[in-house]
Amino acid sequence: MATSDVGGAIGAAVGAAAGAAVGAAAQRVNFVAQTPVMGAGGALSGVASTNFSVAPDEAERLMNGLLAARDRLEELYNEAGPITEIPSPGKDPYSGYATLATRDTAGDKEGGYRWANKLARDSLQTTIENIDAALKQYRQTEEANQQAFSSGGANQ
Repeated sequence: MATSDVGGAIGAAVGAAAGAAVGAAAQRVNFVAQTPVMGAGGALSGVASTNFSVAPDEAERLMNGLLAARDRLEELYNEAGPITEIPSPGKDPYSGYATLATRDTAGDKEGGYRWANKLARDSLQTTIENIDAALKQYRQTEEANQQAFSSGGANQ
């Protein structure tokens, strides 16, 4: 997957999952999703934050989907590891340069696949933590409201 495609894939996955839950309930859990933003030449130019809201009963499913995506990215990160250690196929300078370029493209240096993959996983993890925190806050607020109404309210 190209470096610029990783951030787009995260945004699309979060957006699609959040969009699927729109209209499911009047009550919403609001959270911030993060996506790495790549500039020219694959350089990281920042992290975009996008506000989403999801029905509380869909938040858990959304987190599970994002966890699965994060775990799959980790598998792919590990699979790319051997590419960063491939030997040169020949002793000529062109083979050496091609090998170095392949290692850099697949590797952990800025702009490499493993580098972009790690940024994507970090952004997914932050988004998962944001959803979890928002869901916990929502549940605490709901519980406090239920207790207030079941006890006759604070003013009685």
